Amino acid sequence: MRILLRRALRFLFSAIAAFSLLLAISSATLWVRGFSRVTNLAYRHEAVSATAWRETQYLLFLGSGSFWFDIHCYQTSDRFTVTALKADPPQSRFSVDEDAPVAVIFPAEPGSFLGINIDRYSSAPSRSPSYQINIRMPYATFFAASMLLPIARLLVAYRRRQRARRIVGTCIHCGYDLRATPNRCPECGTLVSRAPASEGH
Repeated sequence: MRILLRRALRFLFSAIAAFSLLLAISSATLWVRGFSRVTNLAYRHEAVSATAWRETQYLLFLGSGSFWFDIHCYQTSDRFTVTALKADPPQSRFSVDEDAPVAVIFPAEPGSFLGINIDRYSSAPSRSPSYQINIRMPYATFFAASMLLPIARLLVAYRRRQRARRIVGTCIHCGYDLRATPNRCPECGTLVSRAPASEGH
């Protein structure tokens, strides 16, 4: 049972690391693409009930050097506004716009970490409350964070390979058979330490 659990965890870790590597490759591709073209992805959704009207917008901006994700929600319970809006059915729209890159430099904001800024704005409680969430992150930060798991997976695989070679009596660096020369590898010259051999027990 422990062996099956260990294999399942190893498979899960490998799958997450592969997905993280895919995110890193995607962010690097978008980073390079941002120097020639910026993209705005927007989704707008309306919902009307008997007493309120609500509009939610999701915006993803893929710029040159960083990307932004905005959520903007506006709601009103004004009777006349709701009555007027109920005449039209709720709409949901998705749009994609592409423009030439524009160099925009943002000053460092208080509370930012590694270039990551998370801002939240909300209006005072009223008949028309609204809020907005803005997340801005440099591609470099996202790429570095996404590469942590793949690098950790490679290190784990390297350590496992070294341990397996040590157990079967081969050189941990080149894999040469050390049964004839157990103290030194004749192929690469690596000195063999016998103390770690107890790890296999």
